[in-house]
Amino acid sequence: MASIALAIVALAACASQQPGPGLAITVTLDGAGSVVSAPAGIDCPDSCTKEFGLGATVTLTAAPDAGHRFEGWTGACQGLADTCDLVVDSNKQVAAHFAKSPIRVDDSSGTTGGGGCTLGDAIVAANTDTAVGGCPAGHQADVIQLPQDAVISFTQAHEDYSGLTALPVVTSEIVVQGAGATIDRDSDDDFRFFAVSAEGDLRLESLTLINGNAGDWDGGAVYVDGGSFSAQDVTFEFNNVGRGRAGGAVYGRGGTVELTNVTVTGSSAPGDSPGAIGTGSAIANRDGLLTVSDSVLTDNGGFGAGERGVIAGLGFDAHTVITNTVIEDNGALGVYNEGELHMEGGKVRLSASEQLGGIVNSGVAFLSDMTIESNHGELVSGIHNTGFVRLRGSTVWDHSTDIGFTGLR
Repeated sequence: MASIALAIVALAACASQQPGPGLAITVTLDGAGSVVSAPAGIDCPDSCTKEFGLGATVTLTAAPDAGHRFEGWTGACQGLADTCDLVVDSNKQVAAHFAKSPIRVDDSSGTTGGGGCTLGDAIVAANTDTAVGGCPAGHQADVIQLPQDAVISFTQAHEDYSGLTALPVVTSEIVVQGAGATIDRDSDDDFRFFAVSAEGDLRLESLTLINGNAGDWDGGAVYVDGGSFSAQDVTFEFNNVGRGRAGGAVYGRGGTVELTNVTVTGSSAPGDSPGAIGTGSAIANRDGLLTVSDSVLTDNGGFGAGERGVIAGLGFDAHTVITNTVIEDNGALGVYNEGELHMEGGKVRLSASEQLGGIVNSGVAFLSDMTIESNHGELVSGIHNTGFVRLRGSTVWDHSTDIGFTGLR
């Protein structure tokens, strides 16, 4: 009996020396980076959950990927330090947050080769993923941040890309965060600001573009050559092209253009004869996809005889979608369409060239919940259709003309 009792005591003592049940630490990554643990076991994103003994101390270390920064922990870890010590007393959930490191412009001279990081050098750094001038290297898709409320003026063009352009052509994915900054042309020479190649994807935010002029080329402020361009909370002021050209502010050729909460004013694409018809005083879409939403287009056009459309869809393959947008008080025809047009919940008012007022459609147009009023042209006043129009829930009224027709035809 004594030997049995001793065996039981020995077994109990041995069991008391065994480690307790394991408790798991689970790491979640938000953004581009990694987390490792000491002692080893977590090497996330490859291995993100590991059990550790009760009472163990585990140190987690976060490391951002190239071109990114660590923004802090949430969950069982808190704070901005890149290491976190955890005592394992329960199952733990930890999230590590990473964000793209922006390229910060600090030199308002704009062009390439400034003393600091200019906007021109920042675009080259983003395009090439190399350090340029005072700008750090970009990495894949990049964010360029401009100084708040800065004014960046250009006195000369950087290169010729279907017309002179102030900045290097965008050939990669770039977001320019303007923070209320203004980009303008301070020169007697004609040039636009941005050009986007077929490989490029440019987004502008919280920015004003003023006084661009492409001269004898298309796109007074922005030219999109088969790539992608988007703008949100951007103002385009007094951007122009020469006679017979298209897209006073923005011209898209076969690419994708998306404009949200933009204001376009004072832009023009003049034309004074059938052989020199300007098209798209504000925006022209040539066989691409254009989306305009929650925007205002006013005081565009020169009230010339041939200026067609504050917004123009050109070519059979042009697809234009305009929603909740006001086109008002313009010296050019409101909308001109040769492709497919969708308009909903907006207004075309007091928008006419000398000859044409309202909407002219030779393609397919679907108009819903629109107000089309007071567009007075000599030949057209209202909606002139030689294609197909479906009009629903809309008002067309208060039109007059000298020798043409009014209303819907």
